[in-house]
Amino acid sequence: MKNDPLPEILFLDSSFIISALINPVNGSPRKVKELDAAQTFVKRIIEEKKAVAFYTLAITAYWNIALLSELCRKYSYSDYRAFQSAKQKLKNSPSCLTDDIKERLDNHKKSFETIYESFEVCFKIESCYEIHSLAYKLIKKYHLESYDALHIASMQVGGENDFVSFDDDFKRCYDINLWCDCD
Repeated sequence: MKNDPLPEILFLDSSFIISALINPVNGSPRKVKELDAAQTFVKRIIEEKKAVAFYTLAITAYWNIALLSELCRKYSYSDYRAFQSAKQKLKNSPSCLTDDIKERLDNHKKSFETIYESFEVCFKIESCYEIHSLAYKLIKKYHLESYDALHIASMQVGGENDFVSFDDDFKRCYDINLWCDCD
């Protein structure tokens, strides 16, 4: 985690939002470290009254991981295939979304809303042609996954350069200022 002075606005990747709000299912040392680092960094952003932005895709990613995490907890999926097992369970048996899981998902929603409202200013970046066009170029330039390229493109179209993420793939993006690293 960088200790440099924070810029006026930081662009948040979905991996950072997920790390700040969802306890890791498997408790791997890296995930636990990311959780602590993300929560500490969020407090710093709030205390220093800095603005944040994120691509609307981050909300979808957060919701998906929250759902799969709750299924993993409920059905005791804990190995490296946990999310695949949870996806299969949901596909084969939609009734697995029991009331206790729905309640926990409501808690995740409240956590997201609380953190969102805690930031001094928070921008949600909507999808547009310019973002998709730039994302295509970034996929080729940095060999990124499409979702990752969309995050970077939405940041760059907005004229920003400071990106907060735990995803190692962004280390290949030499022309952005990457803020989080738990290695």
